[in-house]
Parts: sequence; C-alpha cells; structure tokens
Amino acid sequence: NCVITSNTATRAGGGLYDSHARNCLIMGNTGGGDVGGGGMRDGVADNCTIVSNTAWRSDTGLQVGGGTLGTIVTNSIVYFNYGAVGFENYSGGSFNFSCTTPLPSGTGNTVSDPNFISASSDFHLNPGPCVDQGTNLPWMTAATDLDGMNRIINSRVDMGCFEADFASGPLRPSGRRSAIACTCCSVCPV
Repeated sequence: NCVITSNTATRAGGGLYDSHARNCLIMGNTGGGDVGGGGMRDGVADNCTIVSNTAWRSDTGLQVGGGTLGTIVTNSIVYFNYGAVGFENYSGGSFNFSCTTPLPSGTGNTVSDPNFISASSDFHLNPGPCVDQGTNLPWMTAATDLDGMNRIINSRVDMGCFEADFASGPLRPSGRRSAIACTCCSVCPV
C-alpha cells in the first residue's frame, strides 16, 4: 500500500525494479537505460494503478514499457503511460484481470478507458469497466486498498489500487472521500 511517484532511473524500472507491489499507485516515474520500464520492470503488480510513467533513454528517445516491462500484472490498471509507439503501457510480462492497451493475452483483460475520476490527477474509479471485474485472491480477505478500505467491497474485487463503493452514489465511496477528494496521498486533489 504505497504511492511511488516522481522517481528517475538511468537504467530500467523508474518506479520499481524486480519488486512485488500490492495496492500501490505508481505514477510519474521515468526509467530507461537498455530497454525501458518507466513505472515498473520485472516483478509482480497486484491491484496496482500504474499511470503517467515514461520509458525514456536520452540518446535514443522513447523506449518500450512506459508502464511495465516484463512484469506479472493481476487486477491492475496500466494506462496513460508514455513509451515507444505500441509499447506505451507495457512490453512483455503477463496480464490477467487487468486494464491496459493494447489488449494483452490472458484472462479477464480489458482495453476500455478505466474511467478515473480524473485521468491526470485522481485515480479513484467512477462506475465503469474496472469495477468488480478483478479476480479475488486469498490474501484479500483481510486486506485494505490504498485508502484503507476493505479490498473487496462487493463480491468481486476492483482492478487498480482503489476499491469503489457506490452505496452513497457515484463519486462518493462511503467513508473515504468527498465528491472529488481522496485521503491516500498528496497526489490526488483535496
């Protein structure tokens, strides 16, 4: 349950390298070097939101895997990243029950826009393709999302690091935030 933001790596894995991230917001990182991996290179991403990362190399420009490179991705959103054409969001690895584009092989993946509150600043989910579309895993029983809410609100987990609860109406997950503010970090608007 971390926010990993504004890091730069001269090699690969701007945000994380060969790590296991769970319920993390990984955004605004830059990595490059030999190949790419702006947000995360190698490792595992469970229920993460990986956005606005860049795979860059100063002598050749954009690299592959702006969001992830060679990462095992489950129940995650890897979207709105920057990299070589066709590899803006990811290169290699595996995806299941995740939201990214282009559509990777695997089970339960979608290319639909995740429908964030704000694609540039608030990565909580509005009703849409990532709500209640993940796969429940044993570790989730007593786990919380990045806001400290139950990891599973309805019968099925959401994709990404924030679990949505629309019982109080759209844009208002109960007990967590006002109509457009979150409490997870200083990145989202207050």
